[in-house]
Amino acid sequence: MLLPIEKIVIHQGRIRTNLRFSYGTVDFFQFAIVEIISGEFIGLGEALGGNPDTFVAAAKAMIGMDALAPNTVLEMALLNEPRPFVEREAFSIGLYDLAGKFLEVPVHTLLGGRKRDRVPLMPCVFPDSPGDAGEKAAKFVEQGYKHLKVKFMGNQEEDLPVLKAIRDKVGDDMYLQADANCGYAPADSFLNTLDNFGKCKLNVIEDPVEGSCRDYAGLVGKTGVKIMVDEKARTVAGLVEVVRSGAADCVNHHPDNTGGLDILLKMSGICESFGMPSAVGGTGYLGIGTAAHQTLASVIGLSFPCGELCGVVDHGFEMALAKELYPVDDGEAIIPDLPGLGVELDRANLERLTDNKVEITKEGCR
Repeated sequence: MLLPIEKIVIHQGRIRTNLRFSYGTVDFFQFAIVEIISGEFIGLGEALGGNPDTFVAAAKAMIGMDALAPNTVLEMALLNEPRPFVEREAFSIGLYDLAGKFLEVPVHTLLGGRKRDRVPLMPCVFPDSPGDAGEKAAKFVEQGYKHLKVKFMGNQEEDLPVLKAIRDKVGDDMYLQADANCGYAPADSFLNTLDNFGKCKLNVIEDPVEGSCRDYAGLVGKTGVKIMVDEKARTVAGLVEVVRSGAADCVNHHPDNTGGLDILLKMSGICESFGMPSAVGGTGYLGIGTAAHQTLASVIGLSFPCGELCGVVDHGFEMALAKELYPVDDGEAIIPDLPGLGVELDRANLERLTDNKVEITKEGCR
């Protein structure tokens, strides 16, 4: 049985937002949507960013290959590309979606089997001020979410009031995670800051400092706040260094930075072999990637909620590119049993956001 790839369509564009991180302000996100086509079947993939030339070169190499062997296709098509993580991510999602539709099975079956059919979700609060953070957190709680994440700016004088304002609104019992995006310096004084966060009942802090694995190991177990690593664990080699050096209490498998669903499965296996709890994190997709990573979170990362909800929910995006997201009930995504990912592309919205479109067949590009 073969499923030859006959055509690939690549859509690239950007969507406006206005978000502040510890490293600066982001006004828009670049994205890519890929359609991998075989006969009547279309597999949809998504990634944020990526190199247009790499997308096209990989797509040319994939034409004629068997989509029922997605991992082989990915390795062969991107063999000569240096660190093609973003591009590989989009094609990975699209190939699994295509294979699932053809075989009439959900993607979670292709990934090894769903372990939970309802995935707890964790929206992210981007604070403009302590009061704003508290109000945003309260609205998410009103919608039924039981886990929250907040972005820190790497400044205790700004971050601690935000944390206190959220706790004032949601209480001390709700799971609360912060992400500093490596915004703090790896100084001894940060342990005091971390202890202050712990006194405000912060459960987990992700990527707190700009430092080495040794710096991170010096934070683990020193306060009541668990240390989660994302940036240092985005490659297999980086992840192995993290777990071997004891640089974290837990790992965030960050979408869009590891290179594909197959690689995330391997990385989850590494975490399990070291007894390291892990999560499927969030990026702010436009719906296709959202479905892929919520599906992934039904298979791996079972110790934590999933941080991917779609950018229209918590990243300020004006629209999504999936006609419908997975249903959410009481703060949990309900993972469907539909073939492939079970989501449909909103072509009207895609046309509005697309800046560049390329079609690749065996005859060439246009």
